[in-house]
Amino acid sequence: MATRQALQRIKAATVAIAKWNGEPGTTRHPFSIIGSGFCIDPCGIVVTCRHVADAFMEKPALEQIKNSTGKKLPDGGEILAPVKFIQMYAVFYKALSDTKLGVLLAHVTHATLKTDHDLALLKVNPDGAPFPTVEVGHPEEVDEGDEIGTCGFPLGEALHDTLGTVTSSFTKGIVSSVIPGPGIQRDLIRAFQLDLGATHGNSGGPVFQWESGKVFGALEGGTAHLIKAAAIHHVLDSETLDGLRSAQKGSLHVPRRA
Repeated sequence: MATRQALQRIKAATVAIAKWNGEPGTTRHPFSIIGSGFCIDPCGIVVTCRHVADAFMEKPALEQIKNSTGKKLPDGGEILAPVKFIQMYAVFYKALSDTKLGVLLAHVTHATLKTDHDLALLKVNPDGAPFPTVEVGHPEEVDEGDEIGTCGFPLGEALHDTLGTVTSSFTKGIVSSVIPGPGIQRDLIRAFQLDLGATHGNSGGPVFQWESGKVFGALEGGTAHLIKAAAIHHVLDSETLDGLRSAQKGSLHVPRRA
């Protein structure tokens, strides 16, 4: 099973994707948690689901591409027309002592969204870097029946009101099926069906093999215990990651559909 250190690493790198509500004392919750995400690069690159990022936009990304500017990037990506965008934060939690919990609201400065998968990459401001990261695994090593876990913020800040939970929480389950089928090559693996308890707020959280602690998916959603996780290797190509590492000016980038 995953060691305590592996679980601590996953928890430290799991973030709440949130919007700012106001200064403490002026509102019940200073920020509202929309979904979850996880950091995969110490410079502050966070994986989440596209539909989580869509919640911060005037129009979902798939609607925006209908009004493309026509300008292309070297990788074939399209630059979109300006839209109203609610400021997004990735919230990192860290225990500072036995009695103090640190909270870092990392401002999201860039977003890269996939059109053919429910996946997004976010880049946060460098304050607080290096950021904690998960260990990324290989999707072809995941088999049906494997024990897996996820980490995230079910019910968002409502969980704090009902149970007093502030930081992310774990849920354990199994892989029900590999989509579209087991034993296929890496590039053809699109997603995973999970037998796992999850609800709104968990979307975008890391899905990892319980034995190794390696993350292979981002939790999308579903009904009851029939949950789907996107295979994250589709958004971790070196060109996209290098572009975010070197990005200077905030932008919304929707890669071309494969």
